[in-house]
Amino acid sequence: DLKPFLTVMTYAIIAVGALAASSVLKVLYRVKRDLVFTPETVRALRLLSWCAFFESALFAAITFVIYFCIVVAFAGIFMGMILRVVKNVIEVATEIKSENDFTI
Repeated sequence: DLKPFLTVMTYAIIAVGALAASSVLKVLYRVKRDLVFTPETVRALRLLSWCAFFESALFAAITFVIYFCIVVAFAGIFMGMILRVVKNVIEVATEIKSENDFTI
């Protein structure tokens, strides 16, 4: 019977999704306050990308039961990679901004 497996996986997906949603809200709040190039934003983006990768792993595990989940898993991997690139760009821009702030 696969019902317990799917129940556990569903709760895990919901938990990681809630963590990702809170990270998105942090990033949006910081953008609204014009605090984009800060280490806190970089940390929130890093957490968001790891959530995308973890969600992909969870959906990949469900693929053995529901075959369509492989599409969601690949989409999550792609989203995680895009978020890592954005995080790296914001991280470099944060370093440049902090150097410029110390320049007279």
